[in-house]
Amino acid sequence: MLHRAEELEYKLIAELLGISIRTVEWHMAQALIRISKSFDADG
Repeated sequence: MLHRAEELEYKLIAELLGISIRTVEWHMAQALIRISKSFDADG
């Protein structure tokens, strides 16, 4: 949400949450996978 809705860069998200940029990237990838699977399941 911070990236897509608030348009924050991964670097800023990482700083705000106290995590690495790589972790932000991982969470984004996981979220996109879940969204994709949800659309696939809905037909």
